Amino acid sequence: MAPNSAPKHRDEGSGYDIPPECKLIGMKTIMGMTEFTHAFFYKKIAEKKFPEPIKFGRKSRWILSDVLKWIEEHKNK
Repeated sequence: MAPNSAPKHRDEGSGYDIPPECKLIGMKTIMGMTEFTHAFFYKKIAEKKFPEPIKFGRKSRWILSDVLKWIEEHKNK
């Protein structure tokens, strides 16, 4: 991998490598990454302390790179 290039995440369904700034993830994935509850994240969203979701009808998705950045910013607090 070239220096300063973002790691790519394999999209199991499509067979394409998708960079994290393009990959959308759901709340279950975020909860699995962090072990926090959905209530925790929706409270943080209301407080403007967690990235807003992208809405697709009733579904909410987050950009993976935004979530990873939030985790990185908060891991030593």
